[in-house]
Amino acid sequence: MEKGDYLAFPFNDGQPAEWNQGMSKREYMATKAMEGLCRNDKDSYFPYTDIAKKAVEYADALIAALNK
Repeated sequence: MEKGDYLAFPFNDGQPAEWNQGMSKREYMATKAMEGLCRNDKDSYFPYTDIAKKAVEYADALIAALNK
């Protein structure tokens, strides 16, 4: 299992396991990257779909570096 597949915020509240998986570290890293991209005023003219794709690319690059 690659590091990006691990759960970022797993929890156990007595519910079935499939209900409390949290988000993957890849998803969490992509959301943090997207926050940064959206805050950057010079990039604000890009369509959100392009920003989302770039955020996932950044997350994947970080995961690849962590897996080395």
